[in-house]
Amino acid sequence: MDKFTDPHTGVFYNKLGITDADELEQATKDASLRRLQELAAGYGPQGDTFDAPRLRAVHQHLFQDTFEWAGQTRREAGFQGVKAADLPGTTAVPMHFAPFERIDERLNALGEQLKLENNLRGLPTPEAFAERAAYYFDHYNHVHAFREGNGRTLQATFAEIAY
Repeated sequence: MDKFTDPHTGVFYNKLGITDADELEQATKDASLRRLQELAAGYGPQGDTFDAPRLRAVHQHLFQDTFEWAGQTRREAGFQGVKAADLPGTTAVPMHFAPFERIDERLNALGEQLKLENNLRGLPTPEAFAERAAYYFDHYNHVHAFREGNGRTLQATFAEIAY
């Protein structure tokens, strides 16, 4: 277990008092979808930087209704985490996320690099944008800054970059 998970139920600590994982997952999806719509409409964190403070703010906005730890990275709880890399035809080898001690450093470096590329504005073709966006998405995803909600946080972030 980790500091984000109730050791008695195996369910993430949450503001809703839910102790069933499937019920919490659905409640989290419902609430975060509403918050994703707010971000798409221009409400919530805004700006031209995509560094650690910005991603924390996006995560906090998305999950403020569900998790008291919304906006906290794995670093705050000292959680390393791994993900099974079970690709067909390969031996399952765990994929290790970036070291939790270096989350802010890596997010800030990515944000600075992205800023140097003008947040991908003005690229000559949609294909060029897609290539650079995929590069950044892969790197942000490898950092895997949060215990839960990385995909939705990156979805909101990259929707803004694309816009």
